[in-house]
Amino acid sequence: MAKLSDAEFASRTRERNRMRSERRRERLQQAGKLLFACWIEEETRAALEREAAQRGLPVGQTAAELLREALLKRRMEAATRA
Repeated sequence: MAKLSDAEFASRTRERNRMRSERRRERLQQAGKLLFACWIEEETRAALEREAAQRGLPVGQTAAELLREALLKRRMEAATRA
């Protein structure tokens, strides 16, 4: 088998990575997930990373759970005031 040139190797690697990323994105979308990106303060990020470590979960999953919990709590508080 002939050795690939550096340029060909890099090209094939980029293509494989692109395809893998596309498949992952499709799987996540089919599971009802959407990408949500926002700017947060460094201190907030550090607290989120600590919370993720304590829960043993990825940062993104921890952020989603905390946001869901906060929204639910807010809805419940609003319902009790009404």
